[in-house]
Amino acid sequence: MSKVLFEETQRNILSFVIPIPLAVAFGAMAAIQIISGKPIGNHPAPDIALVLIFLLMVAFAFFVGGQKLKTSITEESIAYSFGFFTGNSSINIADVKCLSIRKYKPLKEFLGWGVRYNSTTDCYTMSGDVGLELTMANNKKILIGTQKPKELQLVLETYFKDKLPLSDEK
Repeated sequence: MSKVLFEETQRNILSFVIPIPLAVAFGAMAAIQIISGKPIGNHPAPDIALVLIFLLMVAFAFFVGGQKLKTSITEESIAYSFGFFTGNSSINIADVKCLSIRKYKPLKEFLGWGVRYNSTTDCYTMSGDVGLELTMANNKKILIGTQKPKELQLVLETYFKDKLPLSDEK
């Protein structure tokens, strides 16, 4: 097995911001309504509905919050995975024509973060606006977000000089 030159795991903590408070609110409403036996509100939901909504919110929070983008680079390959959506993908360095770190506009180019596609690029990002762009031999592009662009650039300059764009191509 090859030595790992770069490794990064990103999580999107903001994924918990909406589902967790909603789960707590519905859980509290369900508990109060079930324990006290008094309906909450003018048009109370049945107890089972409150419990089901609570359970769905908890499941959603763990599903979305459990997503993470993992990137690992060795001299032979670039591996990445994006939680439940992509499984583990590995790209042989020999199949890559060009590697570069680039700033991108997530909303304009990909309509947000996550697993995204446009006409030229497959994109895997958690947050931010900097990524490793791979141009494959067939000119397909893959953009993998990073929160460590300086560390990644150093790895590219040290191990993959022949894959970096010429200065006038940037």
